[in-house]
Amino acid sequence: MYKTRNMLRIGIIGSTQNILPYISCLSDFPEIQIAGYFDPLGGNGSQTVELDQFGSLEKVFYQSDAIILVHKGSLLADLAKRAVKSSKHVFIDNPSAIQVKKIYQLIQLANEANTILKVKQTGRRNSIITKLKDQLLFSRYVEVRNNLNYYSIRQNSLLESMVDDIDIIIGITSNIKKIKSANVWFTDTDTQLINARIEFDNQLIVNLTWNTLSDKKSHNAIFAQPDKYINIDLSNQEAEIISLKGAKFSEKFEERQLTVEKVIASKNQPLNEELTRFTDLIKNNSKTLLNSEEEFKPYLVAYDLLSKVKGGIFI
Repeated sequence: MYKTRNMLRIGIIGSTQNILPYISCLSDFPEIQIAGYFDPLGGNGSQTVELDQFGSLEKVFYQSDAIILVHKGSLLADLAKRAVKSSKHVFIDNPSAIQVKKIYQLIQLANEANTILKVKQTGRRNSIITKLKDQLLFSRYVEVRNNLNYYSIRQNSLLESMVDDIDIIIGITSNIKKIKSANVWFTDTDTQLINARIEFDNQLIVNLTWNTLSDKKSHNAIFAQPDKYINIDLSNQEAEIISLKGAKFSEKFEERQLTVEKVIASKNQPLNEELTRFTDLIKNNSKTLLNSEEEFKPYLVAYDLLSKVKGGIFI
């Protein structure tokens, strides 16, 4: 397949099942051409994927300007390293299989190669968060509670949920000052409750709880401000903004007035927004606008939390 003038050619690395959402999404990008895909495990997707399947990494690198890594196994770190060393811009779907030490090595390699190294960040792309972002910036205290359905929890889904929630917070605030966390283990070793308290340089305090012992799934957040209380249902993309109006500083309680505003957000396409960001950075040659360490930050914070809660201790 030959490159069409001015089109960005993207190669995808991963199994057939994992790459399908990316193929569907990229098909809507008029200036993108999918060069083909490579399955590092040797799978044959010719019956389900109407794309060129490369037989080696070298071929996918040769035919592509950028690489999307959707592989989730132990080979991920090496695949990313080889892509960056081939001077390819890289988008990583989920870096949870990459050790922290190797994440920093990748960041250094990308800086040396002057390539874009981006990680999918879907938490901050949550439609209700996006709609309310300007109002959330003034929060003094945030509480997020994520009850995961015990009967449908998958391996790594706890980590993925932690990363998304941390990404929501990092997307609206400044540098982390201190992290504290506690872990309560139940009798089933696959079932746990993790609570984290994170303090930021701007004096924001965030309390996060992930609970895998739940028969129903729910995902809620509270953003508290001096004169406003924002209650968000992250599962249904709805919110209530409870504001203190009128004589809000009056000592007489009866003179205070509360107003409630309901907000509903249309569900967006986080993957589409992330890929748009990635491709725009490449087309505009905007490496300086991307901090690769910030891209990995939700994962690095989640790893830090998990290391602190190991063994059920409080730090």
